[in-house]
Amino acid sequence: MSTDVNAMVKRVTATHDVTMIDRQQFIEGANHTLFLGNSVRMSPAGHLATGHALAEAILAAHAL
Repeated sequence: MSTDVNAMVKRVTATHDVTMIDRQQFIEGANHTLFLGNSVRMSPAGHLATGHALAEAILAAHAL
């Protein structure tokens, strides 16, 4: 996701009071084990780490 698109999503979610998981921020500078080979596709470790971040955001937003 480009930086411009990410900024737009942040504005829209803030305007509508919707929780956003900033995946781009989460994976910036991430260690290569989060990805499959030399690609942007998440590895099992990447999915697990992203899932934990999502769970934390959902719980912090009291969505459950």
